[in-house]
Amino acid sequence: MVWMLCAPEVEQHPRLMFEHPRAWLDSIKGRYSMLCNAVSDHNTATVAWLKRLGFIIGNECAGFGKPGEVFRLFFRGLGNV
Repeated sequence: MVWMLCAPEVEQHPRLMFEHPRAWLDSIKGRYSMLCNAVSDHNTATVAWLKRLGFIIGNECAGFGKPGEVFRLFFRGLGNV
C-alpha cells in the first residue's frame, strides 16, 4: 500500500509532482507487482494526479474516512507487461 501526505502548496509545482513520482515508480518496478490504497472522492486533484500517473480508480470501498465519506480503491500494476 502506498501513502502520501501533502500540503496544498504541492499544486504550485505540478512538473515536480509528475517527474519525481514517475521516476520513483520506475525505480521500484520489479520489486512490487501492485501498488494500491484508497482515495477520497472529494480529493479531486489527487484523483486526477493518480490517473495521470497510471493508477486506476476503482470501486467504492468501506472502512475509510468518516461515515458518509466516499473513498475509492486505486491501484497500479508494476510488473513487466
